[in-house]
Amino acid sequence: MFFPQNDSISSSRQPTKPFPKKLKSKIKHQKFSNFNELLSRVCVFLSFSISKPSQTLDLWSFLKRASFLLKEEFSVYVYLSMEVMKGGIQVSDEILGTFAPIAVYWIYSGIYVLLGSLDNYRLHTRKDEDEKNLIPKKDVIKGVLLQQAVQAIVASLLFAVTGSDNEAAQGQQASFIVLARQLFVAMVVLDTWQYFMHRYMHHNKFLYRHVHSQHHRLVVPYAFGALYNHPLEGLILDTVGGALAFLLSGMSPRASIFFFSFATIKTVDDHCGLWLPGNLFHIFFGNNSAYHDIHHQLYGTKYNFSQPFFVTWDRILGTYMPYSLEKRTGGGFEARPAKECKEN
Repeated sequence: MFFPQNDSISSSRQPTKPFPKKLKSKIKHQKFSNFNELLSRVCVFLSFSISKPSQTLDLWSFLKRASFLLKEEFSVYVYLSMEVMKGGIQVSDEILGTFAPIAVYWIYSGIYVLLGSLDNYRLHTRKDEDEKNLIPKKDVIKGVLLQQAVQAIVASLLFAVTGSDNEAAQGQQASFIVLARQLFVAMVVLDTWQYFMHRYMHHNKFLYRHVHSQHHRLVVPYAFGALYNHPLEGLILDTVGGALAFLLSGMSPRASIFFFSFATIKTVDDHCGLWLPGNLFHIFFGNNSAYHDIHHQLYGTKYNFSQPFFVTWDRILGTYMPYSLEKRTGGGFEARPAKECKEN
């Protein structure tokens, strides 16, 4: 498996530290000298999960199967992770930019799975989540893994094509102002692309019926279903949109690690189905879990197209639907449109 490397960085790296003797005895037949080999094994596992959806029942069984398949390699992963944090092993920014958002997605959505039992903060009851959604969770996981595999391939190709530019960017220490400008431009580009593509998929009956309706099978959104889309939609909205944000903002692979990880967290949060007190996303962004929940309901599919950061385009183009949060009998909240929803 090919993973692009940054030669300008790798030339200055310290030699990889040898594995401890006790750890070597556990590794048996498989040895990993760096993250590339380990990530190859992880990709094999992802491919297995996609081809065997019936064995990927839910997030918990997914994690159990991951630990089972990796076996002794998990101890190597822990060791390598510790060495990375200590600076003993260097990992290229391209690899982190490719795989960090995937890891962030499952970790952050896993936290929300654990918080899902907090009925007093849910936007829908657990009964509604089970009965209203039109797709089983095992198929949602399969769809998300497929999209993440496509994203990883496109990211690897993008970093490979822009390799020389990346090396030049890495050699220049960007100031905080430059970095902030790049991140803001990337947010605007991604928001603009996703708003117009998202809205077009709703208004084009063919695309909605055959492509975008797959995402709306989740009438009651939940965290790890955030990236559940038709593969074509995932490619157009998320993957191409992310590539444009990366290229037009001029950010480096290192900056992309933070941007795409943050965008992933924001997307998961918008689909989490919870309204937690003190959530900073609710304070700083009008586009949040309640705002996007309106869009997922049958009465709100012509409104609140903006994602994942701002609501600017909705306000400018008349598709903004304000909401109110009402206490639900039995616990939790309900997001209600503040005005009558009309068909466009």
